[in-house]
Amino acid sequence: MPRTNIVHDKFCDYCGKKYTPNKLQHLRQKYCTLRCKWAARDLRLKGKGQGKGGYNRETYIRLWVKAMGVTDTRAYCHYCDITLYPDKFVVEHKIPRVKLKSKLEIQDINNLVVSCYKCNSEKSATDYNLFMKKVNG
Repeated sequence: MPRTNIVHDKFCDYCGKKYTPNKLQHLRQKYCTLRCKWAARDLRLKGKGQGKGGYNRETYIRLWVKAMGVTDTRAYCHYCDITLYPDKFVVEHKIPRVKLKSKLEIQDINNLVVSCYKCNSEKSATDYNLFMKKVNG
């Protein structure tokens, strides 16, 4: 008996609305739109404590600096020592996030350093000690 490509209406796993799935993926499709798919993903991440939200990092840093009455907002790259400002640096993990198991390990202040975008990109998931040897040449 030949397989038919009849597409039946489904209900979105996120919002519960009835929708007609894409014909090519009708068996696997769970969400009515990409918006619902992304919202469901964000909800799962938030449940794990990894969700995004609020202002960007630069806004928080600038507000904290202003509240502390600090006038000099310079920082130095941990790896190459160039001068950086809040909108030009990255908070870098010495031990890469992919190698850490919990949110507490990811947020451990002893594992965080200020880095420029170039060094952050070059280091990527490289071991901290190996990268320091490479930088210090």
